[in-house]
Amino acid sequence: NLSYFFGSINKSEISSSELFTESYCVQQNYYIRSFYADYGLQYAFNTGKYTFSIGITTGNAKRLNTSSTAWFAVGTDTIKLSSESLTIGLPSKYGFGFLFGKINSFRIAADYEVSRFDGMTSNNPLLTITEEKRISVGTEFGLGEFFSGQSERKIRYRFGGFYQNSYMEIDGIPISWKGMTLGAGIPVKNNLSYINVSLEGGTLGTRKKNLIRESYLLLHLDLSLHDLWFQKRKFN
Repeated sequence: NLSYFFGSINKSEISSSELFTESYCVQQNYYIRSFYADYGLQYAFNTGKYTFSIGITTGNAKRLNTSSTAWFAVGTDTIKLSSESLTIGLPSKYGFGFLFGKINSFRIAADYEVSRFDGMTSNNPLLTITEEKRISVGTEFGLGEFFSGQSERKIRYRFGGFYQNSYMEIDGIPISWKGMTLGAGIPVKNNLSYINVSLEGGTLGTRKKNLIRESYLLLHLDLSLHDLWFQKRKFN
């Protein structure tokens, strides 16, 4: 996988007081432009009736390229300030997973991934940065015939769940993210292309020590297209 990160992070500080006739503003703009690559390897085989797949992923730690500008404004006067680039880093990561299934019947899969944030630090004394771990499990199975009179097309039903501990611990309290998903894949062409619909519900955070917990519900819709392109005809 090859990724390109870009965008800006803008910070503004504005001060005003009844004791002074003019307020001031400090504006800092950080710009990010950097490439990133991570890698994976997968091996699949079947025994005629059952199918198996195993895979691994890895990515190196990366410091993103950044530049910055800073301005100080008071009244109608604006002064450009010298500023240091913001240090933004991506953690190293690794993961592995497996899949087991019965051909034309069901599949069960699980993934485990670790992101190593533990080499990073924070200026906030209440924030501790640790490893981030995520485990995901899911199953898929097809039932019944879809559209009678045509070649057999099965709707694929899916169910799964995940648990992830965040790289943040706030005042000794770990922050976790957990959720469950339920969905279906509707075939549109010979069981190769699918319209996928799923519903995801979960919670992020905690209410311990007056922290914040977010509950959410998401609807996902995507297309999985599979076809043969640039196939040379043997007969017209």
